[in-house]
Amino acid sequence: MTCPMTVHLGVYALGAADESERQLVDAHLPDCPQCRAELAALAPLPGLLDRVPARMLPGRRTRPGRRSWRAAAAVTAAAAAGIAAGLWLAPRGGHAPPPTLSLSAANPATNVRATAALTATSWGTSIELRVRGVPLNQPCRLIVRSRSGGSEVTGFWDAWATGPVTVPASAGWLPSDITSLQIATRSKTLVTITAPRPG
Repeated sequence: MTCPMTVHLGVYALGAADESERQLVDAHLPDCPQCRAELAALAPLPGLLDRVPARMLPGRRTRPGRRSWRAAAAVTAAAAAGIAAGLWLAPRGGHAPPPTLSLSAANPATNVRATAALTATSWGTSIELRVRGVPLNQPCRLIVRSRSGGSEVTGFWDAWATGPVTVPASAGWLPSDITSLQIATRSKTLVTITAPRPG
């Protein structure tokens, strides 16, 4: 049986949820493996949306606000279905891939080590997190914090192995706007990756 909360996960994964909706999903995820698995499956969608030609997204801005994400979510779902059927979106020919910022950290107290590759996109940041040493079978989450004081819970997973575990995630800020990435269980912080200030 499908969890009724899954209807909120699309806008949550795209960073389009309003504050009350985000709090609702954040409170629900630790107790629902089905929704955590669904959210992990949705993690690549912001990157997929970035490949949709801008002309297909009416009113899309370079860094869309939350309201425009709701309209874009429907286009993303259609694009995902098209790719599944083999209808690939046109690649961006002639453009060099965007630079990736690589960060790492270790916490001797918890024996958790992590690296994060942050790649700028038109909607924010694509994140590839690799972590080892997390406690097994405990819900973990990735919390991204911005220099303006905001935060997003952008990754949720059960640690099925001590590592390395690869977790795809995303954030609504550009890499230069991110101050830290925090990996935590429900009860404690396992490791914090601090991003340097832009030079």
